[in-house]
Amino acid sequence: MRYSRFTDALVSLVEIIFYVGTAVTAYLALESPALYTTFLGQSFEFWMVSEFLAIHSTGMLSVHAREKFGTRVVLSLSAFYLIFMMVVTIIFSQWVLGAFMLGMLAVRTTKTLTNPQSAGIDLFIRTAVFLFALFTCSLLINFFGLLIPDLVATSDPVYMELMGKSGLVVWVVEYYGLIAVASLIMLMMNLLSFYRKP
Repeated sequence: MRYSRFTDALVSLVEIIFYVGTAVTAYLALESPALYTTFLGQSFEFWMVSEFLAIHSTGMLSVHAREKFGTRVVLSLSAFYLIFMMVVTIIFSQWVLGAFMLGMLAVRTTKTLTNPQSAGIDLFIRTAVFLFALFTCSLLINFFGLLIPDLVATSDPVYMELMGKSGLVVWVVEYYGLIAVASLIMLMMNLLSFYRKP
């Protein structure tokens, strides 16, 4: 695929909208779980594993990986990721999450194919944010306890059920929120570098 700055910017914008929408939905689900039962019915453990696989598959689609391992090996591994996500989606009926992950995989693949040079920095940023969110999630849970008192002090059965997975939902808010900010900064830097060229 030939590089197009417009296509790259458009795909990046779609990606940012995905991230912001996910982070906002997860936060609203923490605030009012009774209104977001479908969203909260997803397996957030699967969410984390799927995100890790999506990050890895993006790296495998980069130019460097294709040169090192060969296109056939890279595409086979990416197909494995795709099949894995589809099988888990069907077996565990994770339709919302499965559709989201497959959509994100398609967006990232398009971005990597239209702008192969972006894969390296994208992979680094996503891996760093993924690990940062894992290690700082407990701090954010305490912060959300101040923002949403019902989350930590209630006898409401809906909230009590949520408490079992609130840490994972908070991780979704933190991870996708930070990725949205990082992606927006990268998009702005790319656009600025384009307009500064003589």
